[in-house]
Amino acid sequence: AALATVLGWATMGAGGTLQFGPPALAGSAYYVVGFEGFGDGTHAFGPTEKGVVGTADSGKTWAPLSLEPAVIGPGVLSADGTQIHDLGQITHVEGDLRLNHSHFTAPNCTQLHLDGGQIVSATLDRPIVFQGLPSPGASCGSDKSEYGCPFRTGGRGYVRLSDNTLVMSIIIYAGGTFANPNPLLTGVSTSVVAFRSTDEGFTWNYTGTILSAAQVPHSQEGPNENDLVLLADKKTIMCVVRLDAGDGKLTHPYVPYTRVVSTDGGITWTATPLPVGVGCARPRLLSLDNGAIVLSGGRLGPTNRDVLMWLNAAGDGQQWTAFSITYWHNRLITNQTYAFTSAVNASSDRESTSYTSLVKTGPQSGFLTYGRHLPPAPDFAFAMPFTVEA
Repeated sequence: AALATVLGWATMGAGGTLQFGPPALAGSAYYVVGFEGFGDGTHAFGPTEKGVVGTADSGKTWAPLSLEPAVIGPGVLSADGTQIHDLGQITHVEGDLRLNHSHFTAPNCTQLHLDGGQIVSATLDRPIVFQGLPSPGASCGSDKSEYGCPFRTGGRGYVRLSDNTLVMSIIIYAGGTFANPNPLLTGVSTSVVAFRSTDEGFTWNYTGTILSAAQVPHSQEGPNENDLVLLADKKTIMCVVRLDAGDGKLTHPYVPYTRVVSTDGGITWTATPLPVGVGCARPRLLSLDNGAIVLSGGRLGPTNRDVLMWLNAAGDGQQWTAFSITYWHNRLITNQTYAFTSAVNASSDRESTSYTSLVKTGPQSGFLTYGRHLPPAPDFAFAMPFTVEA
């Protein structure tokens, strides 16, 4: 759809506007994922190829952080917004990965907090536990996937309900009733399940299957990368899930994301497809105080590597308007050395992975992180601010 543009404003016809600001250089990274923010809206951090970087001004400027340990996994923000703890080494499984596992434990985790305006970290001697996964449990099937198995915490999401219960999505490979019925995909297609925590994200109990490989047999990858958000009613959980973005074992298809919703706190889920053009890789979701929802991702096909953001102004997950981030990047960047080329929309070369992060900075604002890969130049990571009026 054509966009009316004036000084960074992108106007849509469904009741909302989205404003982008000049992107800031955040470091060097090919996969610009895992950026997280504290509740104050100003402090955030994320991993790059040269270590963790942080910001104290809502993403305008970035600097290296000295954290111990230096590797921080995807985390959980405390109810008061002052602390974040990761899931420790929850993905590490002792023994044969081809066996079925229903219980995952990490002996400790890393906690981050603000001390005098600085982000500091320390090891927290409190275990992380995920339990109750139904039979047959999770394994690596017939393929020890490089994307993480049998229990994948990257590319997932969580939400906090009104009673402070947390609901998190986890990517697993599981056989039995979870498995794709196609014998060529049975051992490789993944599923997405839900866990709930009532102790601020330390103990997690399986509560339901968000979307299994068996439910979408046309998906060669199986449901995998995803994110969760609360709709504007503050009760309905929406999960947007990647089905195929070029890594399928048979024909490497690209298909739109699927939308899965729960109205009972993550116990039961109902799936409906999203329109063509809303997909395909690693979706990220963010809800704003005005009810609007933004979704980021991209990679629409084998020759389209664009980074995209979609706006759902009504906050109901139904109608989405797309915005090209590479277009706005090139229009707003102050140094054209960092610009994308036209090949990002017309080549199989991954000028971008379309992997992103969304971090909230205010009631109606946030920033989007994304990368540019254009050899022989180094990889660059950027943070682009945005504001939504719905």
